[in-house]
Amino acid sequence: MIFRRIDDVALIPIDLVEQIPNTDVNQFYQTLQNLKSMPHHVVELFQDEKLNIVGFAWSVLDPIGKEWHVNTVSMVKECQGSGKYLKEYIEHLKQILKDSAIKKVTWCTDRPAFYEKLGFKRSDEVYLEYDLKQEVKDDGQEETRS
Repeated sequence: MIFRRIDDVALIPIDLVEQIPNTDVNQFYQTLQNLKSMPHHVVELFQDEKLNIVGFAWSVLDPIGKEWHVNTVSMVKECQGSGKYLKEYIEHLKQILKDSAIKKVTWCTDRPAFYEKLGFKRSDEVYLEYDLKQEVKDDGQEETRS
């Protein structure tokens, strides 16, 4: 497997983006395009031996916390299930850790059991999100915004 960092996000096949849950495809491409000038954002294509694109990852490097945070990974359907290519990507990440000052890889997922089988462990840190559609009134009650 070849992992190739790219600047041109148009190289990411649309079907890989379409299969990411709750993702607006156009907004995704636009966001990555806007972030490409920021060196801490890393987009990599996964290519097989025949140089076919079989997946991609979008990660963010945190040089202060010395972390590599994987935001998104998407693989072609034919490569899903076995975990073969994902295991190769994890080996790729391990090599990055060995070759740099990065100390750990973090990964946000809604499938923790799957990633635990690949060597990840649940973090003591808590992942929080802020949804602008849900505002809390002064009295503590949630107010839905549209």
